[in-house]
Amino acid sequence: MTASPRHSPTPSPVAWPDGFVSLDGGSLRVHPDCVDAFATRGWDTLGAVMRDDTVERFRGRAFRDNCRLTLATAAGPVEAYLKRHRIDSARLHRSECRALPAGQSPAEAEASAVWRCRQAGVPSLTVLAVGTRSYGPRRSDSFFLSAALAGCVPASELFASQAESDSVAVDRPGRQHAAMVAIGRLAGRLHRAGLVHHDLYLEHFFLDTARLIASDGLANAAFLIDLQRIERRPVWQPPLKDLGQIYGSCAAQPAAATLWDVFLRHYDNPEVAEPGEPSAATRLRAAAAAQRWNVRIARRRLLQRWRRRAA
Repeated sequence: MTASPRHSPTPSPVAWPDGFVSLDGGSLRVHPDCVDAFATRGWDTLGAVMRDDTVERFRGRAFRDNCRLTLATAAGPVEAYLKRHRIDSARLHRSECRALPAGQSPAEAEASAVWRCRQAGVPSLTVLAVGTRSYGPRRSDSFFLSAALAGCVPASELFASQAESDSVAVDRPGRQHAAMVAIGRLAGRLHRAGLVHHDLYLEHFFLDTARLIASDGLANAAFLIDLQRIERRPVWQPPLKDLGQIYGSCAAQPAAATLWDVFLRHYDNPEVAEPGEPSAATRLRAAAAAQRWNVRIARRRLLQRWRRRAA
């Protein structure tokens, strides 16, 4: 996924769900700045959005597709991303909706999570529209439309890139260090607010490549996406799964130990420019998460070996 155009305008965030305009008998909730754009595209019903094949589909499965498009709003063209979910069986409902709040579709859960993150000071997406319709206890269609994060790339892509991009004019080790500082601060703020992501891999952190090279810009350099599984937990309960997923993502990178240490320093002290050593409690939680991750990987490798022998 490439960086979005930096000049793309982004509508101002509005409160979910009260700030959105209701259409199609309540099945659609649209950002006020995008109502005319929906009319122009003929998206007057949920079905029209779900059936539209003029959008660019760049990733998808049988029950979900990810698309990109341009919305012609009054403020100018807005680059946007569209996720469409089709839950049409009990098996899919169990796999895709079991971790969601009761009665919410994946799209509604993500819109609610974005608003909770914004209230907690965790930078995330700008919601443009949400649509959902249930056809029974375990059957539903829904979509989630958000503005592209202008000038941002996934952290996994930034780490994997060997060549310097035009927008990142720093050496590779310095870029990785700056990225982990921003990621550590964001993750710390998320968990201190009592929110757990459940899918906290590097690919779900988007980094503003221009702010990474600005000494005063790291606090706002990272954004969190794919929030539909976020839930609220007591602050004292260790987010072991989230920490384990970050650890696993770091382990796949060169100089993994250094990156993990940078993450912990800023995870534990997200608001200070020069943090001290992570606390003993953070070290203990991180060690437990790393051990849990390693056990999971070991089990997966044993299962793969057993399947190869059985074949």
